[in-house]
Amino acid sequence: MDNPVESLLNADHKSLDRLLGQVFAAIEARDADLSYRRLDRFWARLAVHIRAEHLHLFPFVLKAFDVRGIPPIGAIELIRELHADHDFFMRELAIAIKMMRRVASGGGDEMDDVREILTSVHSRLVRHNNVEEEKIYKLVDNSSPAESRLADSIQREIHNLPPRFGESQGDE
Repeated sequence: MDNPVESLLNADHKSLDRLLGQVFAAIEARDADLSYRRLDRFWARLAVHIRAEHLHLFPFVLKAFDVRGIPPIGAIELIRELHADHDFFMRELAIAIKMMRRVASGGGDEMDDVREILTSVHSRLVRHNNVEEEKIYKLVDNSSPAESRLADSIQREIHNLPPRFGESQGDE
């Protein structure tokens, strides 16, 4: 049986990667307004993805480890590292958003600095996503109603974008 949690989060990683590619394309085109809008959407989408993992996936995985009698030390440390990555992404993207907002309003010329930040974020995000996909998502085996509810909870979170994005839930 397919693992809906794994499928959902893997698909979201791919969607986020496409969005980040669109941000890079807008920066390469030197379109400050489009770069800002795309970066803002990427930041929001990554934030809801992270929220879904923090509120639902990680607690579920740690509880499952405890119930199955698997030593939780490795899982706890791995999730701690993933949390540190999430903090890095949000902190760096907040800086990039501020810079890009200045550029889009005509008050700055930091587009190359934004690209450097995003290159760093992308590099770490690729490694981070591989860890999640290979070591965390596979731990949810979809064999109980609780795991089915987990998929529903994650789906609700990743589609809960801030109101500024309106009803559109798709990628730009």
